[in-house]
Amino acid sequence: MKKRIVLLFALITLTMGAMAQTFQQNGIAYSVTINAQPLTVEVVSNAAEYFGIVEIPFEVPFNGEIYTVTRIADGAFQYCNSVTTVIIPYSVTSIGDYAFADCSGLNSITLPNSMQYIGQNAFQGCTGLTSIVIPNNVMQIGYGAFSDCTSLTSLIVQEGNVYYTSVNNVLYNQNLTVLICCPAGLTGNFIVLNTVTRISPQAFANCSGLTSVTIPGNVTYIGNMAFYDCYGLTSVTLDYGITHIGGSAFQGCTALTNVTLPNSVVYLGASAFRGCTSLTNINLGNAVTRIGAGAFQKCSSLATLTIPASVVRIGGRAFKDCSGLNSITFLPQMPPEIFYDTFESDQRGMPVYVPAGSVSTYQVANHWDRLTNIMAGN
Repeated sequence: MKKRIVLLFALITLTMGAMAQTFQQNGIAYSVTINAQPLTVEVVSNAAEYFGIVEIPFEVPFNGEIYTVTRIADGAFQYCNSVTTVIIPYSVTSIGDYAFADCSGLNSITLPNSMQYIGQNAFQGCTGLTSIVIPNNVMQIGYGAFSDCTSLTSLIVQEGNVYYTSVNNVLYNQNLTVLICCPAGLTGNFIVLNTVTRISPQAFANCSGLTSVTIPGNVTYIGNMAFYDCYGLTSVTLDYGITHIGGSAFQGCTALTNVTLPNSVVYLGASAFRGCTSLTNINLGNAVTRIGAGAFQKCSSLATLTIPASVVRIGGRAFKDCSGLNSITFLPQMPPEIFYDTFESDQRGMPVYVPAGSVSTYQVANHWDRLTNIMAGN
């Protein structure tokens, strides 16, 4: 019992000590990050919410000491819609995840040359921002840092940065092999550079003015949510060479009507085409082995679908809310692994065509007994 009391006292003391390290100066909240020389703090969320022009100082006093401001913490300004301008001192080297996310009123921010790290989704949803300059000392930018910045048309990397570069306002790694971010305010047609081998997660997310995209065969990987909610996208050209299409890659692309996957694609991620409500035809190629959960969920215009012989697994809810789907043809001789919710209850009687010699094998396979109209295809 005595040990428990001592431990409880220690925990209370530690908690009180940690709480004592958070303070405010001139309307800005801080938390101590290093309490020994060099003394440092980070800007944290303010319960009273930030608004207007926020000027972060280089140093702040606390408990008789002077602390240097070196970081803006995760979510520090998130949802602060009344903030219009943030002035960041040259002492700050890091901006945390979601630090300025959904600051819809933010229209001006200048990143100092001291900046080294920009967190994941740091400026997501800052719909008032029109331009961002990446300083030459930045060495890491998190996924989706500028996603859903619908007015952003200019994304420039300062000369001298050894990690990143920009071409026509699009952000790449320095050797142009990874496309990191296309500003959401850009419109029209886009052709991916033939040096690119990977398209990062959320790279084109919320680019609602994008109407067509051509992806060359040098690209092998399309990241999660790469074209998420590009609802103006009507045409996608995918060349042979792409092997991986990530989760939610084209989710919410409501204007897409026709998609042909090259025969190099082996993986189709979860919710890859979820909510593509105008999609009437998709050719899956002949190399896909796995179709992720919810891959075609809410594709309400999809009437028929052919599953290539290469497929071995189809995730749950793959065809959920596909209200227009009236038949599926399966080419694998052996039934792919499915789940109890791969097909919905109202799809039980839908015609499902399988190879002539495989009808009985399909009928007795795990979860396939939920379908009552399995028959031989042509």
